[in-house]
Amino acid sequence: EPGAAGLTREAHGVKGGEDFAGSDGEKAVTSGGSCSAKKSHTVEEYVQIHILLLLCSYDEAIREERQMRREVVGLAKSQEQVVRWAALPGIGWIRAMTLFVYLDTPWRFKSKQALWKYMGIGLVREHSGEGWMRVRVEKGANRMLKGTILGAAESVITRQGENGFYRQYVKWRENGLSFKNARRNLARSLSAVAWGMWKNGGTYDESQVGCAAQVACAAEGGGL
Repeated sequence: EPGAAGLTREAHGVKGGEDFAGSDGEKAVTSGGSCSAKKSHTVEEYVQIHILLLLCSYDEAIREERQMRREVVGLAKSQEQVVRWAALPGIGWIRAMTLFVYLDTPWRFKSKQALWKYMGIGLVREHSGEGWMRVRVEKGANRMLKGTILGAAESVITRQGENGFYRQYVKWRENGLSFKNARRNLARSLSAVAWGMWKNGGTYDESQVGCAAQVACAAEGGGL
């Protein structure tokens, strides 16, 4: 699969393994995946060569990312809990591995609400004596976990698959919840099921979707 630099080389008539040369014979070496350049005598050649080098660097970054992904997925497949989580809608290997590494153990959380607050999808109520009360999302959360679980929720929403989590989301939206609050509720539902699977060593069972999460969401105000 050609990368951006490969396509650019073809557009300029430069084949794989060749050098891109200026009129003075000085070259931008692109063979073997390495990138280097000497200053061209003309502005046009200078710009052209350095654009090519930027694209060549992009190709190299893509190769590194793909190799890293292969290695992480290989490691993930060796972890029994990660394999179980990967079956959850919206999770996949990378998100499952991220949850496994950052959460460490299910026993560090005494309740789903504690888990949700740590992941940045729980609510905090602030009181002022007998006066006002304010509800807000927990700010002192792990940003990596928050991005991971909200990303999983968005994947469920975008793919619109026939599963219990997406049906939950549709119901919340029909009941008047905003996209943001419905997505947060969906993230809670996903994390609640994942947490339960981790504690009891079970596999994904769609009949579990929403059973405990809906009660807890309702107790916290429907995800507001």
